[in-house]
Order: sequence, then structure tokens, then C-alpha cells
Amino acid sequence: MNTFNPTAPGTYISKERVKEEGKAIIKGISSINDTCLITVQGLGMVGVIGVNYRIFKTLAKNVFMVSQASSENNTTFAVRNADADLAVQVLNDEFALERAQGDMNDTVAEKDLATVAIVGENMKRTPGIAGKLFGTLGRNGINVIACAQGASETNISFVVDA
Repeated sequence: MNTFNPTAPGTYISKERVKEEGKAIIKGISSINDTCLITVQGLGMVGVIGVNYRIFKTLAKNVFMVSQASSENNTTFAVRNADADLAVQVLNDEFALERAQGDMNDTVAEKDLATVAIVGENMKRTPGIAGKLFGTLGRNGINVIACAQGASETNISFVVDA
């Protein structure tokens, strides 16, 4: 309670998050205009344990978004445009043997993109948020190149043309 105004409603503190009715579902939108998507791909990745470890061990701290389909034949991630050429080079070096054997393709970089994120605590367990987001983008002619949503359900990130 407010010690200066004891009749004020105060703040409820709990371990459980309470979904507040009438509150905005999306609290914020952010973007990173300097985005390059890098894709590591090949059938030699499917079911092979340690491929993603090798990718992220090689790149260390430059990745700010990851997108991978359940087919496991590719991993796509976002870095800044300035980091792209070096990232492609070190990944091609890391997977040189697999590339030489035809198990993996050359690493591909797609520059000059933008990453956009919608954020909000009330997005959690609210059906239809992603559908509304992607439907709105599609109706306005905006193609989503890659997307990611963590299990926290409080952020949906997607990459589009800059």
C-alpha cells in the first residue's frame, strides 16, 4: 500500500503473473535496421548432434536472433551487416569438410534487412497474436523472411526487407 495515501489501491505482489484485463497486449515494438541473415544449410545437418554448437561456438557473441525449422536442414541467424562477411568466412572454414563432401552448402548471407520485434507480457497465452501479426504484414505486402518466438511468449521477432 501507499504509505502516503493508505486509501489508494496499492500494488499486488505475487509469484504468479496476473493477466490484466483491458491492458495492451503489445507494449512495444523495436527494430534493428542493420540486419544480415546468415543461413547454414545442408542435408548433412539433419539429426547430427553438435552442428548448432559448432555454429555458435564459431560466432561467439555476434548473433541477436536465431530461426530454425524442425526439419533441421538449416539454421538461420541474424547479425549486423558489418559482421556478415567474417561470419560467412569462419563458418565456411568450420564446415569445410562437410562442404567438400557435399553434405552442406556454402554459407549464405542476405544483407540490408531489418529485424522487428513486438513485445508484451500480455502476449503470453493469448491465442491469435502471431496470426494477427503475420496476417497484418501479409495484407500490407510485407514478406517475413525469418521469424523467432521464444517459449516465454513475450516477444515475436521477425526479419523483413529494410
